[in-house]
Amino acid sequence: MNSVEKQIDRILWEVWDPIGVNDIPDLAGGEYRDYVPRIYDALMRGASDDTLWLILQAIEKGEMNLSSRNKHGAGRQATIAALRTIALPKRER
Repeated sequence: MNSVEKQIDRILWEVWDPIGVNDIPDLAGGEYRDYVPRIYDALMRGASDDTLWLILQAIEKGEMNLSSRNKHGAGRQATIAALRTIALPKRER
C-alpha cells in the first residue's frame, strides 16, 4: 500500500467504521482494506463528495447488507472531511 492508501485505510477504520469494530481490542485494523482501492481511484479521479459518499453507501448496503440507519461509524460529513485531508499525488497528464 502506498501512503495515500494507508491514510484511506486508517480513515475507513477510525472514522467511517460502519460495522463498529474499531473499538474491539483484538482487531488491529484492516477490516475495510478491500474497499481502499475504490476510494483511492475515486479520489484520484477527482470525485465529488456526493460520489464518494455514494460509493461508501453502496459498500454498506450492497456488500455489508447494512441498512441506511446504521448506528455505527461517523456520518457523511466527518467521513468525507477526513478523506479530503489526504494530500493526493499530482495526476499525470
